[in-house]
Amino acid sequence: MRLGGYLALTLKDDPGYLAAVCFTQGCPLRCPYCHNPDLVLPSGGADATPLPATEFLDYLRRRHRQLDSVVISGGEPLLQPDLPDFLADIRSLGLRIKLDTSGALPDLLLPLLKRQLIDFVALDFKNSHDRLAETCGLSGPAMTADDYGKNWCQTQKILQVERVDHEIRTTVVREFHPLPVLRDMAMELVAAGAYETPWFLQTFRRSGPLLADRIGSDLTMTAYQPAEMKMIQATLTSIIPTVQLR
Repeated sequence: MRLGGYLALTLKDDPGYLAAVCFTQGCPLRCPYCHNPDLVLPSGGADATPLPATEFLDYLRRRHRQLDSVVISGGEPLLQPDLPDFLADIRSLGLRIKLDTSGALPDLLLPLLKRQLIDFVALDFKNSHDRLAETCGLSGPAMTADDYGKNWCQTQKILQVERVDHEIRTTVVREFHPLPVLRDMAMELVAAGAYETPWFLQTFRRSGPLLADRIGSDLTMTAYQPAEMKMIQATLTSIIPTVQLR
């Protein structure tokens, strides 16, 4: 496991549960608004030196009676080849496991679900199909926007078929997500059969260096105001009634 670090205690990352969060290194996407550039580009300096997985597991063994849940975030956790054993170690402590994923790697997700190593999945929904390339920094050959779009749909279908509790979430950036594009996204969810799945819209926030800063991009990225987000929610609710703000 390549861990970039961990958060010992949080009430925010798995609502309703007292959780610890670990952050894995590496991601197949290059979203310019990503606020964890050292996890996406782990070759980027001393801050990206991996944390031994044993250090996090030792913490969980000491504190598991005070915790309810462990959130596996990233980066993209499914890139880690030893993730199944890591999850099994956590499961042996009797803790709930939540996975954050981009939906890019469905073939790696399914075996974990079959082994019942994941209790809840937060599935990122980056943008409408027509705007995936610019939103996720995808131009191939490793993964094209079409590849990612197909993989995402497969991931969402797997979660439905396996009856795994999950939510869909979108970080909303004004320049990437004008209202017509958000409407397109809502219609894509309807077409994918996700009409009743909770869809959380979270406002983009710049709280430190972004991936765009690390790669020298001059993209303008700004946040909607709270009143605008409420208007967006009201508009999209007519298409997807489960839309919520976070």
